[in-house]
Amino acid sequence: MTLVYASEPLASAVSIFSLGSKGFVPAGQLVFSDYPIGVTVDAAQRLYVAVTSLGASGSLPNDVEVFPRGATKPSKTYSDGLTGPDDVAVDSHGTLYVANISNFGCADDPGDGDVVEYAKGSMKPTLTITDIPGCPHALGLDASDNLYVTYIYYGSSGPSISDVIEYARGSTKGKALGLHAKDAALSSLFWRVAVDGSGNVIVANDAYDNTLGQILVYPPGSTSPSKSIEYVDWGEEYFALQGDRIFAEAYTGQTVSAVPAEFTYPSGQERLVASPKLVPPAFYYGFAVSPR
Repeated sequence: MTLVYASEPLASAVSIFSLGSKGFVPAGQLVFSDYPIGVTVDAAQRLYVAVTSLGASGSLPNDVEVFPRGATKPSKTYSDGLTGPDDVAVDSHGTLYVANISNFGCADDPGDGDVVEYAKGSMKPTLTITDIPGCPHALGLDASDNLYVTYIYYGSSGPSISDVIEYARGSTKGKALGLHAKDAALSSLFWRVAVDGSGNVIVANDAYDNTLGQILVYPPGSTSPSKSIEYVDWGEEYFALQGDRIFAEAYTGQTVSAVPAEFTYPSGQERLVASPKLVPPAFYYGFAVSPR
């Protein structure tokens, strides 16, 4: 059975849905003491959840919790070296990557975040990537386990700066891809990132004024997108790619409330949208799919 996980930071929960002939069916919920943000699933179907205090003071958790499929309690909790986990990824070697933010304003110091790596079997950081010029928001991996990091730098003056940086496995020095939006006149904010089976880099992009949401597809080596996937009333910033399927939230006509939805990749055609009668609308941040 395919399970879809959707984090709900405002509810301090990760909702679980089974996906079959009846569409999205509620199948459980994991509850946290703080804000679950990014989620991913590894090859063994374990769920990884980045839990953050969003910069609040006190003894609130900043960690990554790991749940075997079907479990309601974590089997592992990573916390060493983490100040504000935002997203997670696990490569084919079992290395855990955590996009980590130290200053959620990301306006005064371009180096307000890093990516913390934990080699398989280690509960302490084994590498830390520190050359990110802003807040790292999302992580993606390709078939060769190269790491892709999106970042946003909210400057105190002038437009925000956003791009994707690529790192070879085991390297702490990245290559900025210099990606441009479909419309060069738009100031872009890059969020979730993934790489498809053909090596295309796929990035969620928001116009600076939030008037446009799109998923941009960049062929290998290209700085301009070959395709823009756009849909009316969706929240594409936090999508998940699984084969030829995209999972994201679709709005129900309310300001911030949405339901899980599935779209065909790369056409962007709507496949399934959860019924608000069956799935109460919420604010979703991250999506992950099991099996992958």
